[in-house]
Amino acid sequence: MRLRSANLDECEALLLTGQADFSITYSLDSDNSDHRAAMTMEAFIANERLIPVYGTQSVKEMLWRFHTGSLDVIAYPADVFLGIVVERQIFPRLERQCRLNIVAETALTLAAMQMASAGVGVAWVPEALAQADLRDERLSDLSGQLGGLEMQIVARKRAEDAPDLHARIWNALSRAGAVVP
Repeated sequence: MRLRSANLDECEALLLTGQADFSITYSLDSDNSDHRAAMTMEAFIANERLIPVYGTQSVKEMLWRFHTGSLDVIAYPADVFLGIVVERQIFPRLERQCRLNIVAETALTLAAMQMASAGVGVAWVPEALAQADLRDERLSDLSGQLGGLEMQIVARKRAEDAPDLHARIWNALSRAGAVVP
């Protein structure tokens, strides 16, 4: 088994060209997946929230700056899934309330989370990834003030028949949720 990490478009291309047998990705309810429907099957695995986090020790000061019209944020590059999501779904809403200052950019959610913990800026990260830091109060969840976003984790495979091993793997993945043709 070989596991690769890639952007959503690349994952879809690898899957559709037969270079990958399965993909596990984030998805939004608003995603237009009509172009995939005829060629792939999808299995819902879990819900996930994209939440804004910041270092607990400095959160009061950061919220004061937000309420006075300025918010330092850690962004993702525009060519990665979370970058597209944050740019289209989260930043426009916040820009009506304050001026956003992009103080750092990274494609790595763990790096964004660490920078947020250090007080560099607010980062939107998958809630499951931040659980330990939230529990240990190194990070604060600012969804109530800045808003989060509901996402899903989905598995995909080509709709064509596959070898028995692939069928067993798909059955295990799809037991985690519901298969959607």
